[in-house]
Amino acid sequence: MNKLILYSFFFFGLFPLLPFKLAGLPVIAFFLVTLYKAVRNPQKLNNFRKIIFWISIYLSFVISFFYSENIQIETLKSLETRLSLIVIPIGFLILSKENAQMLVKNMNTFKLIFT
Repeated sequence: MNKLILYSFFFFGLFPLLPFKLAGLPVIAFFLVTLYKAVRNPQKLNNFRKIIFWISIYLSFVISFFYSENIQIETLKSLETRLSLIVIPIGFLILSKENAQMLVKNMNTFKLIFT
């Protein structure tokens, strides 16, 4: 199962090669894999304050967009674009310490493959 997290992390390296419509796929894949791993092996959540911090940043964007009188399709698209501001940090914060250490150990492999 740790390899699934590693492969989803390596999938981030393919981001520049993906078509525009599939650009969010690596983010979604990484978040779903980390969420699955967190639900499958529940642990004490030590990073609760950090998660609340990232959620509050995104919620401030949501409130500011809907507070405006000029709500258009572009507003909703920009909210969709900024959704990665909340998804990526929370994905990393819900990782177990073992999985986070595994990603750090494989960082050199990641750099070697995608540079």
